[in-house]
Amino acid sequence: MARRLSRYAPFYRLASTVVAMVIGVPWGLRHPRRLTVLAIASEAPTVVFYVLWAARAVQRRRPRMVAGSVLIAAGSVARLRAASAEPLR
Repeated sequence: MARRLSRYAPFYRLASTVVAMVIGVPWGLRHPRRLTVLAIASEAPTVVFYVLWAARAVQRRRPRMVAGSVLIAAGSVARLRAASAEPLR
């Protein structure tokens, strides 16, 4: 039974990542936070990590990894841009 479950573990991990991204990016754009140091600090590591990950994937000639990494980084940048467009109250 454990072997059967471990065979599907990568699929569930991939599916949960895709679902989180599909739900998270539009939600973050619709409900932007104010652009604060905390908002920047929460998104900056994601952007830096996935930009570096994309650069490494380009070197290794992995186009799907490049596309995924660029999409994740773009989502984080879009959330920061949406937060910066929010008028301060």
